[in-house]
Amino acid sequence: MSNLWFNPEEWLRLFTALMFGAAIGFERELHDKPAGLKTIATVTLAGCLLMLVSVHMGSLLGNTQATVTLDRIGAGILTGIGFIGAGTILQSRHHVAGVTTAAVIWLMTGVGMALGAGFYSIALSGYIFGWIGLSLDPLGLWVMKRLKLKPKIAEGEAQEHHVEDQGMQLDGEEIRPQRIGGTHSSSQRRRDR
Repeated sequence: MSNLWFNPEEWLRLFTALMFGAAIGFERELHDKPAGLKTIATVTLAGCLLMLVSVHMGSLLGNTQATVTLDRIGAGILTGIGFIGAGTILQSRHHVAGVTTAAVIWLMTGVGMALGAGFYSIALSGYIFGWIGLSLDPLGLWVMKRLKLKPKIAEGEAQEHHVEDQGMQLDGEEIRPQRIGGTHSSSQRRRDR
């Protein structure tokens, strides 16, 4: 049995999980998303740690029950993370936000689990492709601009843009005059006469 107190490879797995999670979390933090550096780093580290525990429990039980234990703990990790991810998704006025953040939480948990199981190449591939996936939004906008396509605007956002075009401001559920330099806009003054 390996030394459970200090195993350099396991510490490397945990450290790598923390760094991968911190890097993706930093990107989310820069874009002011609900789950940032601390959350994504912790989720990735937790996935790795729980998978390491799962591997050790499997080795304690022997070969016959090891796969059952690994499967159960892995499924439990993904179920728990699903609830955390669902908590980041918000819906209001026909607009859904936080789906990408939920997907990042799920992805980085998988990366942590792969590291915990010792699958470095799978973890690195998931991390790299996850980073590429997060970079697709600007690329998509660039392609749409080149093809002269307009991005689809959600119904709530379209209403907000229409209200702003009319010289008004949408504040929660209330529509009120937009102030420019301390006074109402010219289009609002014409309507008030």
